[in-house]
Amino acid sequence: MDSKKKCKICEKRFVKTSDLKHHIIVNHRLTNLKFSCYICKRHYLRQSDYLKHIDSHQEEGSKFVLYKEGFDILQIFRKHFIQCFSIYCITNEVDDLVTFLKSKLSLYPKFKININIQAEYILNENDNEISELFNLRSKNFLVSRENSNQFLRTIIKKHLFEIIEKEKELNLPGSGWKCNSIKFMDVSLYKINLLL
Repeated sequence: MDSKKKCKICEKRFVKTSDLKHHIIVNHRLTNLKFSCYICKRHYLRQSDYLKHIDSHQEEGSKFVLYKEGFDILQIFRKHFIQCFSIYCITNEVDDLVTFLKSKLSLYPKFKININIQAEYILNENDNEISELFNLRSKNFLVSRENSNQFLRTIIKKHLFEIIEKEKELNLPGSGWKCNSIKFMDVSLYKINLLL
């Protein structure tokens, strides 16, 4: 089949060009191809489909991949975990976070950042196991291109330990909840207006 008769959005093929045009009008008229998987390069029209697809890339040790975008000022990057069973595992991510932030700071000089961890906790109560997802988020902090690697390491460690302290503040272990696994880590990057 002629490549001109293949939908560039969903890759469906058509015998006639008129059928392809009709398909695009009916199925993709509100299409914005800005949702592109950074792992396998597939494109998505709807953010919800893109997010489901990104969640399917649950490779241990995968890199941070773009998860959501908001206008031109916000990007959220996600890293999935499979073999991480304790909240303390997040402290092993310092070097990856430094490398990741340095790469982003080479593209834009200053960001406000926060880190969110989603963890699954289990509560055993009366021979029933209850599972619940908790999001533990750091405070916002600033990083800039001028920061040294050592400074980035120090500030990242500080905010990862802040997340661990939030678990203690919620008294999850004290009330019987046990961390079963860390699902993912999100890093939100907000561009700082350089004119201010």
